[in-house]
Amino acid sequence: CALVKDCLSLLLFCRDNSNYHGDIDDDVQTLISSLTTELREIILESLQAKKKNTKLSTVGTEEFSESKDTDKYSSTHYARMRWLNGAHFALCKFLLSSFPSSLSCDGFSLNASICKAFGYSLLGRLQRGDEAKAAIILSQDILFDLRDQHSPVTTESVESPIQSTLLRELCTTKLSQAQLDHSFKLQHGGGISPSSGMGPFSLESLRMDVDRRDPPLLSDKSKDDGSASSSPVSDLIIPLGRLWLWHMISSTIRPVSSQDESGLGTINENATHQNVGFLQEAFGVVASSLQLMLAMEEDCELRNYYAGNINTGAKLYHLINVCLYPEEALRDERITPLLVTLFDKYTSEERIAKDDLETITKTTLSCRQSFASACYLHSRSSQAKKKKRKSIYKSNTTPKATDEEKITALLDETKSGSKNNPNSSGTNEIKCLEEFVGDMCNAYLEYGAQYDCFTQCMRYFLTPGFPPKIIAGLIQRLRGFLHLLTTEEESNNISGPAIARSLYLSLSGGLPGKDGSKRDSADILDTFSMALKGDDCHLTALHGGYFYLLSVAYIARNLASSSQGCECGVQASKRRMKGLRAEVLDHIVKTATRLLSSEAGRKDDLVQAVFDSCVHNKNLPASFNMNIWPSKNYDSLTWENMIKALQNISKN
Repeated sequence: CALVKDCLSLLLFCRDNSNYHGDIDDDVQTLISSLTTELREIILESLQAKKKNTKLSTVGTEEFSESKDTDKYSSTHYARMRWLNGAHFALCKFLLSSFPSSLSCDGFSLNASICKAFGYSLLGRLQRGDEAKAAIILSQDILFDLRDQHSPVTTESVESPIQSTLLRELCTTKLSQAQLDHSFKLQHGGGISPSSGMGPFSLESLRMDVDRRDPPLLSDKSKDDGSASSSPVSDLIIPLGRLWLWHMISSTIRPVSSQDESGLGTINENATHQNVGFLQEAFGVVASSLQLMLAMEEDCELRNYYAGNINTGAKLYHLINVCLYPEEALRDERITPLLVTLFDKYTSEERIAKDDLETITKTTLSCRQSFASACYLHSRSSQAKKKKRKSIYKSNTTPKATDEEKITALLDETKSGSKNNPNSSGTNEIKCLEEFVGDMCNAYLEYGAQYDCFTQCMRYFLTPGFPPKIIAGLIQRLRGFLHLLTTEEESNNISGPAIARSLYLSLSGGLPGKDGSKRDSADILDTFSMALKGDDCHLTALHGGYFYLLSVAYIARNLASSSQGCECGVQASKRRMKGLRAEVLDHIVKTATRLLSSEAGRKDDLVQAVFDSCVHNKNLPASFNMNIWPSKNYDSLTWENMIKALQNISKN
């Protein structure tokens, strides 16, 4: 690492010296070109895909994938990480100063996309004490220049809102200013003010880096509410973390209070105008972040070397958080189109390889667990910042955690996540997911239902892979308003490709006996059935739209599968269907019949069967000879005849 740093410093000095006197010296250019291949190997090795340590665990009645979506450097020793970051920073600084021209040799090139990916990755790996490195990287306009992709070509260099925000956060408080000054001196340079001296011998103290790190968290059982502790140093922005860009769109806006300080309840007009400015600035940061994310997804190299190494579930969680901003954000013409495009791109991975059920299942489980993990980590951080900062060791007499337990928690953080612990990570993630879905439902009913982008985000929680408790909770909270889950485009064409794609993503499979998919949870099936009997019993294909068709598809799939299985499944289906309107029963049975009679029994066959039965009102072929549900009476004879007819279809 030291050799690479010194070599790059020498090359940079030679090149800058040549530029000062004119063109770059031929010997220097030859040396730079000869090292391009080695530099490229260093960069690509550092950008290799993340480590994945995945296992399946059971949460509720669903299999949930416990996937630690971590960077390849997550297990690297802290001292070694400092050396690697120093060498990579020297390389990043050299490359970013080499543009607009790219470095190439022997057919290999280090173009802007690869170097950008390298810079983005390094930003997320910088540790406390590297604030000076972060400031230098963030000052490179090329990392945030998107004019080639989405902006009109201009000759002016405009600072990105992302740059200005992060650079401002590096020196907002006295603590962060002292840390930045400390970091610059560690680089053998001057501090942030001329009077503070230069070099490490001018440091105010010889504090170790460990003194600047947050104290380890105790196990959750040592807290009444399970929230994490916080300390003053947690206000420092570094380390940003590998999801630093996505954290930009899920941050908190803290407006100035509009109440007058006199306490008389009057409105402070200056604060009101100031808040408007805050919102516009915050929305500019969100729009700029979304724009950069979209550029990463559309650029093959940026996606392969950076964005693609971050689990889609985590990206989706932070993206959906945009809906929880003030309503003005959803009305912002800069934000909504980018939100819709990115949501479609992130969810498109689950539409790949329709017939490869195993691949779809693994991708879905990994995505949902990453979503839940991101929600848990984000929630824990938010709750910690809301609490009044206290020392983690303040209460020495509390009986909730003995000294021995504290020491064990400090040495072994995995103890709190063991399977025998009722507050394990899986349980906490489900709890945080419930709270997040509750916040989304409240915002959706208050103002979000009028925006199609919000509706699409809400329906994401109805897709397979989420625990039944989450799906059931969302349906319960939206009782009486479930018809709002249909977008305007889908309402205008109730059997069009838009709603067909939505139904396809929301269903867990076709006929289990044919396509090998798993049967749905009883809790989910009961929830859909109860929704069609309660406040939403009036729903029809035209009025209920997406949710009505989805409910019919779920219950019909279960009916078709039960007719092929044991008697207990048939009786459970009978119980769920009892009390439904005759029209709904007719749609369910016809859909099940068409699914059983399909050749492959795939998910797209189920979607087509729902359209034919509920929207197009097509009659079944005369060869089935089924006069089902002749009246509103729900009697045993009718049920037995219907089950026999379905079983005959399956046999034939």
